[in-house]
Amino acid sequence: MYRTETIKSLLDATLLVSKVIMQEMQLQIFVERYNNFYYYEALDGHEADEIQQKVLDEFKTAIQLHEKVQTKVIDQLYLANNSREQFIKAGRIDDLEAMRRLSQIAKEFNIEYVIKNLRE
Repeated sequence: MYRTETIKSLLDATLLVSKVIMQEMQLQIFVERYNNFYYYEALDGHEADEIQQKVLDEFKTAIQLHEKVQTKVIDQLYLANNSREQFIKAGRIDDLEAMRRLSQIAKEFNIEYVIKNLRE
C-alpha cells in the first residue's frame, strides 16, 4: 500500500513540475498545488520504517528531484512584489529565477525519464 501511494504522490508532484516548466501552469498555482510536497510527504525518510525506507530508496532519483525543487526553488521563492529587492538581497529568488531553476532541475534529472519510470 505504501509503495502504491508513494508512486502516485511522486508521479502527481513530478507532473506538476513538468506542467509548470512547459508553461501549462502558472508558477503561483504550481506553488499552491505543490504544497511543500517534499516536506509534507517526509521524503527525507525521517518518519519511515524499514519497509518504507526501501520504497524511498527505490525511487531515490525522483525523490532527489523533489528535494531540489523544494530546497532550491520553493523554499527560496518570493512571489510578492513588495520589497522585492530586499528579499533578493536576503537570498530569496523571484519568479523568473524560480522558473530557470525548475527547468534546470528537470533537465538534470531527465524529468520525462522519471515520469516514465513512475508510470511503469
